[in-house]
Amino acid sequence: MSVYSSIHLSSGGQLTYRNGWLLDSLSIFNVEDCVSLAEAKQKPARWAYLSVDSEPEEVYGFELRARDLKDRLDLTGISLRSGGRAYDKLREDLGLDEDFDVWCAGLREALKSKSQSEIDRSMFAWREEDPRHSLRIALQYLPDDEWLFFEFEDAEEWLVDRGEISAQLEYAREGSPPVIVVTEGSSDAIALKRATNITRPKIASYLRFLDFSVKAPGGAAHALNTFRGLASAGVSNKVILLLDNDSAGRDAVKKVSMEDFPERFAILHYPALPIAESYPTKGPTGDVDMDVNGLAGSIELYMGSDVLDLGHGLTPIQWTGFVRGVSAYQGEVLNKDEIKTAFWLKCDASERAGHSGDGDWSGMSLILDHLVHQVSAM
Repeated sequence: MSVYSSIHLSSGGQLTYRNGWLLDSLSIFNVEDCVSLAEAKQKPARWAYLSVDSEPEEVYGFELRARDLKDRLDLTGISLRSGGRAYDKLREDLGLDEDFDVWCAGLREALKSKSQSEIDRSMFAWREEDPRHSLRIALQYLPDDEWLFFEFEDAEEWLVDRGEISAQLEYAREGSPPVIVVTEGSSDAIALKRATNITRPKIASYLRFLDFSVKAPGGAAHALNTFRGLASAGVSNKVILLLDNDSAGRDAVKKVSMEDFPERFAILHYPALPIAESYPTKGPTGDVDMDVNGLAGSIELYMGSDVLDLGHGLTPIQWTGFVRGVSAYQGEVLNKDEIKTAFWLKCDASERAGHSGDGDWSGMSLILDHLVHQVSAM
């Protein structure tokens, strides 16, 4: 007997799977995503297309926005790239005519038109496959603010008690450990962790910024040693070494060969920052605005223009020395402690309010997007 599961879209239509949602597929959910059918009925504006009359109201489903679900899938190794590989295998096994690009184009048009028959036709080939792959592809063609509601047939067998749900999800997550992120120091790790909790709470449990609470030396060289140590220890997690966007960070890894590390390890720098393209600097030749990306991009520059301005415009970069290994000067933003204090106060206010408010979180968002994108390509 087949068991069907449905993913309802808030804008209309649904993705239907047969025998698809196995336990390991549940790793993309947290217990906080649980919404009872009774609660769903209280959101008619969102779930006007959701029919739940046949199910007991105490049964739970899972409710998530497309953006958060897409990021979670990428962080757990289910990406567009892996979806393409899964489709190619499916095409070979079933003798399908459409190549991956043609199939994607058909699904995109079906989702755009909200034609349920066309959506069903596109999804039919995946009816016996891991549903996360086709879901990740479908998410590429949905707006980030689209809501999805996961409804499981025969869910009353386990989706009726939050304690049981929590236990099932915890067990499912054992096969998808969080991504470990190694940074240059405790300030970086704490700032990124707090920013994630504030701006992207739905992916916070999928990232583990390495704890530097025990007094440990900072800097790119020490971070690289930690990165090497994790590789030697054989940790099963994906591991990202996330370094500053500066000369010292580039110099520290210029001779590192990733062939010496497992495929689940990667080295990143903070991404280019628009505000840094014309940023005030101080040096022997005087004050000048210039592009400091790749030269002085420490975590403080990503804390937001609202905290970089301590009352007299953006706090300038001071050039500190020439790094011969990369033939470039190293820069450091002045008044780092004051900038960090302002950022911690911004975090405190957002945490009390329960939202990010109107502060500038664009730099932190760039880092998180960069991180998710890299993990999805691993």
